[in-house]
Amino acid sequence: TGLGRMPAYIRTARWDPIAWNAAADRLFGFSERKPEERNFLRLAFTDAAFRARMSNWAKDAQALVAKFRGNYAKYRCYGPTDRLVQEMIQSSPEFRQVWRRHEVMRSGRGTMRSMNAG
Repeated sequence: TGLGRMPAYIRTARWDPIAWNAAADRLFGFSERKPEERNFLRLAFTDAAFRARMSNWAKDAQALVAKFRGNYAKYRCYGPTDRLVQEMIQSSPEFRQVWRRHEVMRSGRGTMRSMNAG
């Protein structure tokens, strides 16, 4: 019934989650983190526990950066977004390597399945 049992969140163009349901909180641990730590780039590239839970980190992290880059192109002049990119370039060699590829991917809306589907 609805998204109650499925993780759902709202994020900014900078990929900061700003609202989420209980299922997303259980999955990502948003409420346990300081607001400045609640960023998908930071989590994927600097949080070992978060990273370990990604099913295919290399592929998923590359897609995350490519999707983020689509937002970055629109909001680069927004200081906090540019500062985040600079921070990630400095703090994560892996982010720096993926960022230099300049890949862009449209951000999807996710997949929804009926709970009754076989």
